Amino acid sequence: MITCKQLQKHYGKKEILTDVSFQIDEPKIIGLIGRNGVGKSTLLKIIAGHAKASKGYIEVVGQKPFQNLTVAANVIFIEDAMTFPAVLTLKEILESAKKFYAKFATDLAFKLLKFSNISEKNYHTQLSKGQKATFNLIYGIASRSAITLLDEPMNGMDEAIRNDMYRVILKDFIAYPRVIIISSHYLNEMEQLIEDILLLHKGKVALFAPVEEVQELAVKLVGQKGNVE
Repeated sequence: MITCKQLQKHYGKKEILTDVSFQIDEPKIIGLIGRNGVGKSTLLKIIAGHAKASKGYIEVVGQKPFQNLTVAANVIFIEDAMTFPAVLTLKEILESAKKFYAKFATDLAFKLLKFSNISEKNYHTQLSKGQKATFNLIYGIASRSAITLLDEPMNGMDEAIRNDMYRVILKDFIAYPRVIIISSHYLNEMEQLIEDILLLHKGKVALFAPVEEVQELAVKLVGQKGNVE
């Protein structure tokens, strides 16, 4: 479904991704982690076809993703900067979504919107940061795209709504399996949600392994400072 080989991305002389290689062949929920500025958002944009790789090879649903309509129809990218037409209400946005995403679950979207106490009469530009994040995530989940990319989807949400959204993601994934890649600072809250960890470090994939294996690599030392040292 996603294949990357020696993928590179640079802006002028600034190198963001230098050698990214990995392959995803089956539906699963993957946590994308790494320090700020390591290129997580850039990688997601390249997979979604929103940005073009500088060098290397990438294939998404069997095709090169950049400016590809087939990829666009099967991939959704949810991020903070996501916008919708200012003249449309949330209701109109959700009702028109099936034109772009054939599997869009309109009923589910409205149900989650009501559950989140967000009026369908609102306009996207009128929403608070937390409400925008919630609506964007609802849109992404309801799209049921073969590949769903979530870049910091929980930013601005309070803990209660985050926990609700984790359950929604897992429940819908079980019913409608697909590839979901989540880049988030709240990954510690998603331990029961994520199957694999994809770690970017210095422009490369430093680790791509099941969560259980990653947990076994960690060691925690507790005690007096001198003893620990």
